[in-house]
Amino acid sequence: MHTIKITKKGQAWFNTGHPWVYKDDITDNRRGVLQYAPTSADCIVNVVSESDKFLAKAFYNPKSQIALRIITKKEENINRDFWASRIKKAIDYRKNIIKDTNTYRLIFSESDVMPGLVADIYGSVLVMQISSLGMEMLKEEIADILKEIFRPDAIILRNDLPVRKFEGLKEEKIILFGPKPDLIEVYDGEIRYLADVLEGHKTGMYLDQRENRFVVANIVGAGLPRPYKALDAFCYQGLFSLHLAKHASEVVALDSSKPALDMLNKNMELNNIKNITPMNANAFDKLKEFSHSGEKFDFIVLDSPPFAKSKREIGGAKRGYKDLNLRAIQCLNEGGYFATFSCSYNFSEEEFLHSIRLAAADAKKDLCLIAKLGQSKDHPFCVTFPESNYLKGFIFQIR
Repeated sequence: MHTIKITKKGQAWFNTGHPWVYKDDITDNRRGVLQYAPTSADCIVNVVSESDKFLAKAFYNPKSQIALRIITKKEENINRDFWASRIKKAIDYRKNIIKDTNTYRLIFSESDVMPGLVADIYGSVLVMQISSLGMEMLKEEIADILKEIFRPDAIILRNDLPVRKFEGLKEEKIILFGPKPDLIEVYDGEIRYLADVLEGHKTGMYLDQRENRFVVANIVGAGLPRPYKALDAFCYQGLFSLHLAKHASEVVALDSSKPALDMLNKNMELNNIKNITPMNANAFDKLKEFSHSGEKFDFIVLDSPPFAKSKREIGGAKRGYKDLNLRAIQCLNEGGYFATFSCSYNFSEEEFLHSIRLAAADAKKDLCLIAKLGQSKDHPFCVTFPESNYLKGFIFQIR
């Protein structure tokens, strides 16, 4: 096993507990054998300090700015049994938190100490997504372990991630095992959905919002007189809409993607739900139109795409989130509620809340915070890896 030495600055960063060490924080290896990691044996290295003290074992990728991804801080063998143990720990954690569903995140990358690997369960199909060179080289071994434990009908590799280019990897979709799956029926409580694990967003659907869909439905069901009218903006395939429809007299499901709304129609039929009105339109434009026409709602969900994929986009995100939330507030009846989310890691909770505060001031409305929300517990937040805490949300009542 090769050895990588990190600088004092790199060790100071390592000592914070963050699982990444950047290229600029390792010593110069231009004349060494570590400029390219062609095999799984070469891409796992010992990490040592400038005084040659052992610090960790890590995935190494000289092509990436994230040169080292920490695997363990113990001097232990990294083999099949090691990875099987990590996977079993992830499974044991989910056994305690996953209830009344057959779709959830099984492995959440660095938060489960499996750098660059996501694995999601959709009924009898398992979907993997890889964003690190080290896991790319171990994909067959990891898939074999998962196949041995779960006995799935199929294992899909959804490696259509633009971020893979930073690791020197290509985007691709591969069926590693089993037949090509059709739409998969999954359930969350009483609601059933169809998941497209080959073409759907993420690995098929937004599993990180699973618990929030229940929270929204429960708060709204208990807090508003019936009947009431709800709006689900940026609804995608309408999973919030389906949960809201159990309590609302009418739900308007708004999205710019017609294929997503076609899937919503299938989900409505699957659940025998008839009180959702799919609407194919740009959410910003439609909210503006609603506010001008005076159309009002009792509850609004805003689950927009990320507005700040990098720090350079934070200024635009501030304006975007303020305008979006202002339009929603203007479309709410007195005493109404709205749930608003940001999945932009680079846009902090404080910045998000400030944008909402500015929107409320412009609308001349008082907001009462009812609940703070985040990603579902199967997407655990590792405090030494702040990048794992990306989804933030609030539910407010208009006062």
